[in-house]
Amino acid sequence: MDYIRTEADGQLTLTQSTEYLVLPSCLYGFHNTETTVVTAKSGRIIYCHRGTLDIPEDERICSCGQWMHINSHPDIYIRHLNIGGNLSGLLFPHNQLRCRECGKTKSQFISFKADGHLITEALHQYVRDLLAAGTYTNKQVAELAGLDKNVIKAIDKKRLQELYTTDDGKKLIKPEKQANTLVSMSSSSMTVVGMPHISSTSKPVMCYGSRMARRSRLYTTSSSMSAWNGWTVWKPSPAT
Repeated sequence: MDYIRTEADGQLTLTQSTEYLVLPSCLYGFHNTETTVVTAKSGRIIYCHRGTLDIPEDERICSCGQWMHINSHPDIYIRHLNIGGNLSGLLFPHNQLRCRECGKTKSQFISFKADGHLITEALHQYVRDLLAAGTYTNKQVAELAGLDKNVIKAIDKKRLQELYTTDDGKKLIKPEKQANTLVSMSSSSMTVVGMPHISSTSKPVMCYGSRMARRSRLYTTSSSMSAWNGWTVWKPSPAT
């Protein structure tokens, strides 16, 4: 069913309208001509929506100004949102365009495809929402979405980088709230828990990966504390 267009041309004929629901799909340019039901290796049911994808006229204009022709059209399969407990996907020819004048080639742009994954933007956002809820593990999200766990891991990594890093994931963003944070100290090759700076001569510090922790040294004086970007972190001092 073509959920985008309102005209009947190109849509499947519904013999019994009481058995169907017409829903927006946000699959702009995609025309569903046939839907088949197949069984995956895992035993789950897959609704395979076969069809075609429109090519806008401006996309067929080469940078040299000439008209680009379809050079090949291999099929591409893109996973879409689940229907109940069943999986669904789109199968359509992915046109490869070529300019006969300059020889330049390019693939047809798919507006509803998520970057870096063979899934739709709708399914990609659904996975991000599940991960952001913090209720499910990555394995559980993979089962709910019907995706490979490595795909979920990649989506979660990108989501966390957008939240907590800058400069393409190279720099950490300083937290706005003064809460405990794990700080990696390159000078001593250990990880400590930093506490917000308070005016006290004795400050509690939790230390991991150090012999000092095993010696039950849970408190240290201000002489062994220093400020790190507005945070108070523990500096190792000689054992006494």
